[in-house]
Amino acid sequence: MNMGLITSLIVGGLLLIAMFAINGRLSENSGMKTLQLVTKQKVETITEYITHDFRKAGVGITSGVKVIQATNRRFQFRMTNLDGTNSNIRWEWKTDEPVGETVNPDDFKLYRIADGDTTDFGSGIVNFRLTYFNAVGDTTLVTTDVRQLRVRLIVESDAPYDLEYSRSYWETDITPRALMY
Repeated sequence: MNMGLITSLIVGGLLLIAMFAINGRLSENSGMKTLQLVTKQKVETITEYITHDFRKAGVGITSGVKVIQATNRRFQFRMTNLDGTNSNIRWEWKTDEPVGETVNPDDFKLYRIADGDTTDFGSGIVNFRLTYFNAVGDTTLVTTDVRQLRVRLIVESDAPYDLEYSRSYWETDITPRALMY
């Protein structure tokens, strides 16, 4: 048997195996990047709603209660719209309502309810935590003392890729001007 032919077959086989391994890694990396992009886009969409709404908490309310309810999973407040009408807006993360359409066991429903119109942010929300602060920066759950909010949001992909869920995290402090007075 020719030694050059055997050596060529071995080297060729090793190169073929290396190419398959590179192709597998590229495919895996591409799948995970796609899941990461989807979760980041979902976080961006939800956070646009949150920052828009929460900054307007109490706007235009001159008498009565501005903040109706403040818990770690629910924030309900009043505000005046551009047309002069008042709105009640409630954000609620329902941990007793798992998402049945996904295989992720940790995601639950996040709702925005504005004057009876409900927006369901779908699947992937695995954490939505609200913390409230009073005028001196201490945490509070007393609605009349709320001056600032900290919002934490974690979104995971609906399905894992190689048993791993893609995850995006967002946290910010929001100080609604109308609650400062």
